[in-house]
Formats: sequence, structure tokens, C-alpha cells
Amino acid sequence: MTNENAAKSDAQVKPLQWTDELVRNFWNYQSRTPVNYFTSLYGDRIAEAVRRCVPRQARILDYACGTGALTGQLLHAGFLVGACDLSPDSVAYVQNKYDNPAFCGASRVNDLLAREVQFDVVVLVELVEHVDENVLTKIMADVYKVLAPGGTVIVTTPNHENLDVETVFCPCCNHTFHRWQHVRSWSGKALAERLGIHGFKTVLINETDFSLSRNNGLIRYWLHRILQAFRRRKLPHLMVAAKKMPEGKAAT
Repeated sequence: MTNENAAKSDAQVKPLQWTDELVRNFWNYQSRTPVNYFTSLYGDRIAEAVRRCVPRQARILDYACGTGALTGQLLHAGFLVGACDLSPDSVAYVQNKYDNPAFCGASRVNDLLAREVQFDVVVLVELVEHVDENVLTKIMADVYKVLAPGGTVIVTTPNHENLDVETVFCPCCNHTFHRWQHVRSWSGKALAERLGIHGFKTVLINETDFSLSRNNGLIRYWLHRILQAFRRRKLPHLMVAAKKMPEGKAAT
């Protein structure tokens, strides 16, 4: 290929603009292999981290539950757990998956909001990096509504992710896109500020690595943490917890 043709080819490459239809198609395809979902890989470690943050008797909502891997881990940890999702297929799957007296059932998001049910804790796992501003605002409003007064929202997301690292190219449509459909990167500070805008006061910002577990050996866990600090590398995952503030009160 000549330099002139290469320049023309490069000019045609554009970032993919994610529409609702494209997002739906992408995740319908990914749902064929649920073992690759973040909560399937690390749901036990996330549930362990949640257990250290909230009372054992807390009633928890797994928001955007997907195939329900985290729902099961939270049930195993001893919580009362409900689940919700936009996808009716996911809701039906999770509803039939768990026969546990502590399971509060799975619902579509709008159905749950209409029932005006409230929870002590809402978990948003690996969600906020996938959504644009309008969708994020809707999610935050949903969470505020379903949380009981003084309730806690727990958010996990990649920590200072370099989106370019996972960018891939589709030779069919000549577009680039993040291979896991991420559209934004978060720091702890940026996420705390955004939660504050929507009526939540951040009480915990934790940089962590869910691929490690204290249950797999404290020595190995802390050696890894020390090595990361020595190399001045940021830990890959971020966990932020924030309290619901009374309506109209600033989250300072």
C-alpha cells in the first residue's frame, strides 16, 4: 500500500458511536459466554469487599444484574438480595436461577421503580464505564429512588483505565471500539464528585485488585500490593461507597 493510500485508509477509520441497538447487539453476543463476565470471574471477591462495608443484615439490590453471578455471591455471603436489569431475558433467567428464601426476586428496572421498593444498599458493578452522560444521570436517579434514607451505593469500575489499550479495529465497518464497550474512564476523585452531584456523599474510595483475594493467602496478597506500590502502578480496580444524602442537601 502506498503512503497516499494508507493516508486515505486512515482517514476513513472512525470511532464507533454506540447506539442503543449496537449496545444491545454487543451484549446479546457476549451473553453467550457468561463465564467471561466480570462478576463471574470476581463476584466472590466483590461480595467479600461489600461484606466488609455494610451490615450483614443489609438488604442489597444488584442493579444491572446481568446473568446474576454477583447476586448469587451476595446470597452466599448471607445478605437479603434483590436484582434488576433492563433486559427481560436477564430478569427471567435470574428469577429462575435462585431458589433461596433470602432472594427478593428479579425485576425489570422500571417495574422495580414503580413498586417503590427500597434497599439498604445498591451495588453498581462495572457499569458506569459503559454509559454516556444521559444514561448515567438516569441510573443515578434510579439508585437514589430505590435507596432507603441513609442507604449506601457501592460502585466498582476500572481505575484510571487507558481506553486505548483495549481499542480494537473492525475491518468490516472501518471503526475502532473498546473491546468491552467501555466509553469512559474514571478516577476515584472524578467518581466521588459525580456521586456528589446526584446526592451521595462518598465515604470510601478504595483502589484494589479483585483478581487477588485475602482468602488465597495474605502473604501473596500483600507482596503483590507492595510490589505494585514499589513500581508506582495503580491498582486496576476502583471501589467507591457513598451514602444517600437527604433530598436538597449538598453532599460536602
